[in-house]
Amino acid sequence: MSDDSTPNAPGDYRITATNFGPIGEAEVDLRPLTVFVGPSNTGKSYLATLLYAIHRSFHETVGLRDAPPFMSQRLVIQHRDDDVARDLRGWLVLEPDKRSSDLPDSASSHIRQWIEDAPGVSGHLTEKVCWCFGVDSFRDLVRQGQRASARIGIRVPRPSLSGFLAYSLRVRGDESDLKGRIHGEATLLDDADDEVLASVLTDLYGLTPFGPSSPHDGLSEYAIQLFARTIRESLLHPFRRSIYYLPAARSGVMLSHRVLVGSLIRSAAGPGSRPPAELPLLTGVTADFLDHLLNLDRLPGRTRRRSQVQAGEMAAVAENFESAVLRGTVRTESTAADYPEFFYRPRGWKRDLPLTQASSMVSELAPVVLYVRHLVRPGDVLIVEEPEAHLHPAMQVEVIGRLAELVGAGVRVVITTHSEWVLEELANLVRRSQVEDAGDAALSPESVGVWRFHPPKDRDGARVAEIKMDDDGLFDAGYDRVAIDVHNRWADLAGLTGNSK
Repeated sequence: MSDDSTPNAPGDYRITATNFGPIGEAEVDLRPLTVFVGPSNTGKSYLATLLYAIHRSFHETVGLRDAPPFMSQRLVIQHRDDDVARDLRGWLVLEPDKRSSDLPDSASSHIRQWIEDAPGVSGHLTEKVCWCFGVDSFRDLVRQGQRASARIGIRVPRPSLSGFLAYSLRVRGDESDLKGRIHGEATLLDDADDEVLASVLTDLYGLTPFGPSSPHDGLSEYAIQLFARTIRESLLHPFRRSIYYLPAARSGVMLSHRVLVGSLIRSAAGPGSRPPAELPLLTGVTADFLDHLLNLDRLPGRTRRRSQVQAGEMAAVAENFESAVLRGTVRTESTAADYPEFFYRPRGWKRDLPLTQASSMVSELAPVVLYVRHLVRPGDVLIVEEPEAHLHPAMQVEVIGRLAELVGAGVRVVITTHSEWVLEELANLVRRSQVEDAGDAALSPESVGVWRFHPPKDRDGARVAEIKMDDDGLFDAGYDRVAIDVHNRWADLAGLTGNSK
């Protein structure tokens, strides 16, 4: 990742990758709808999985209540009864209207350095990436044939400023090193609005009686920790939302989850030596998908976390998906053994079918409907690999319309695709946004990002570049050249066989 302060591209955050798996170089912004397109084996799933791993890692290390212990230890050890604690205490005891707009310089510079150093995050990030890919070491993910290290970058625009927070992870062999930098000269508190600041001060006052005449020992140390965590949370605001991944070939998991879980249980370690594994270890992405499937109807806490309005929005999108694409309804139900079963009821039928008896289209898209209905809420990120799998072209067009509706409800959507129909309908939805009264089935140009994965040349890895809409109002992914080649071969054969008309 470069350290220059170039203008931010629109999007929640930017991911860069160099020498990672089949990818030579990639730079992608997460937009409300992000599309990865290109030939097979060029790294689309690799980058989608990396995005999922990074988001999961930062999501787990962002937030006051869930912050791991490593985030506070260094502050307590280094700043007991020193100038930072004294300066911050003096700033806190002032009346709000007499308080400067930012923290004292000593506290501000220390908190900035602590956020950039991100103690403990490097190991957590590399472990999460390895887990999601199902490998033992990050070096297994470095592009083969390369002596150079792999580099992963994360850049998050600052909410109210032109700067950004950037982290760069370098991996060489079994060693990883995470470096951060806050770009922009403005104050840290410009990124933490009044509500954030008020919540910190409320926590401080609620924790210990506080005032100019009663400066309690240790309070400023806690204040430094609390401000550092809160400001870091504000800077990494996109990662506070949840992320979900629906992998390719999900119908296979949907239809064989009972066999898969049984095999994993039988291969688990027991007394004595561990038996030979009957199945390879699951990747973290597949494990998460399986875990969500098995617990969809037992997630009252997650369901309650959504407001009634949010639940209603998601239910409406799920129902439209069922009506327009599946032409029936899907549901899950726990058996007497507390194990989930999945059912599909075609439109007009009075009884359910086990999902194993439904078409491959239904089993591929049923997880999308179930996730939207039970898990996803506005602001979350949903990654769907190949939503067009097993679909007639007409249904591929319907699917992209429903995903656009999901984006309109506030969900960030990332898809990988090989479908020309998906891209052409996506272009139609963007152009439709320029028409008055376009309705929900439209996408503004700035809300869509399409990235093409170019096959590697010689020993270079795949290159990823954004596709802008061309003058004809299309996203040119090269499909037209395939169609032209096929047509020309037909024309040649027709002329040779005398069947031309």
